Order: sequence, then structure tokens, then C-alpha cells
Amino acid sequence: RIGWIEHAIKGTLFLDEISSMPLALQAKLLRVIEQREVVRVGSNSPVKVDFRLICATNENLTDAVSARQFREDLMFRINTFELAITPLRDRTDDIALLFDIFAERAAERFERPYDRPAPSLIGQLKKHEWPGNVRELKNLAERYVLLVGSPEDRFQRLFKGGFDLAEPVATALALADQVKHFEERLIRDALDRHDGNVKSVMEELDIPRRTLNEKMKKLNIRRDKII
Repeated sequence: RIGWIEHAIKGTLFLDEISSMPLALQAKLLRVIEQREVVRVGSNSPVKVDFRLICATNENLTDAVSARQFREDLMFRINTFELAITPLRDRTDDIALLFDIFAERAAERFERPYDRPAPSLIGQLKKHEWPGNVRELKNLAERYVLLVGSPEDRFQRLFKGGFDLAEPVATALALADQVKHFEERLIRDALDRHDGNVKSVMEELDIPRRTLNEKMKKLNIRRDKII
């Protein structure tokens, strides 16, 4: 089966949080970069690859190398050009746009309506320090979509307890409903990507066939509706 690197031929492969990549996998990535070829699982024939590689991390790779958690040779190979992104708290003008993007995506994924908050509400976001950067904003946007009520009510609940985003929100959709929405979209998306191939979906989601079949039955997901 074609992997992500082959899919990226003549395109771009983006590796997020590369600092968390296991050392064994780092060695394989280094070999691909140097030899410009991959070998598919179960095959002995190398496939030439040509792709642009972009990596992201929120950790200092030099420190990771010193701690023997990241290969120095790989760090030099991927560090052709480095772009440092300013923390979200220092570019508050981006918050409104990013919030809209994340909320719209969440609304589509969870099949929920998105009521765009007023500028005055968005202004409240600019007062936050955002220690979790863009991921924290994304989490807030998704929670906003899952809440019920007016935009004002939702913001009040999100900011409850001094803007503690980790605080449970009792008025959001029931946890069971959130899990159901998430599992359904996850399975449907995987089935779409693999053209209804259940074995490939099992491998991607790392669940046994029985569990997958039970969830598909419970969520009323039929393969003939996917293919």
C-alpha cells in the first residue's frame, strides 16, 4: 500500500511535532532523505521519491539532541531553513481569523451550526496569554461549537473560572454525544480514505475487527453507503 511519503511525491510532506518522533523512526526518515527512496512494506523494490519536507516543533531540537532524544544528523538534514513563529499572545490580530477557521472546521466535522461571535466577544480572546498557543485556541473554538446557547452564553461558559479552558462545561453536549459524533466522523473519514476497506481502517485506527464492526453497527454506518 502506498504510504504518506509516496503520496507526497512532487508535493509537500508536513511532519508536526517531529521532536516526539521515536529514535528508530528518525533513523528511517534520515535514510529516506539521504537516499531519496522508500521500500514498501512487504516489498524489496525501492521507490524513488521527490518531495518537499516541512517539519514543526515546539521544542528546542538542540536541547533534544543534548538529551539524546533527537538525532543530531537528522536535525542538520532538516534544518535547511528555519522559520520561528511568534507566540499567539504577540500576534493577537490573528486570533479572530484563526478562531473562525477552527470553529468552521469543527462545525463541519461535528455537523453543528456555527454562530460567529460578535467582535466584542472575540476581543475577550485577545486578553488571554495563550500559554498553549494555537492549539489552545483551536481547542477553545471546538468547545465553542459543541456548546449550546447564544454566542454570549457560550463565551460566558468558556471563560468561567478565570478563562480556565480545562474546566469541564456542564452545559455542553453530553459527553456520550460528543464521543458518538467524534467516533462516527473518525470511522466515516477513515472508510472514505480507504474506499471502504475495513482491514485498512482497522490498521489505521488500531482497533480489532470485532470492535470496528460493533461501532459501525451502533453508529449505523454501512459500507455500501461509503463505497
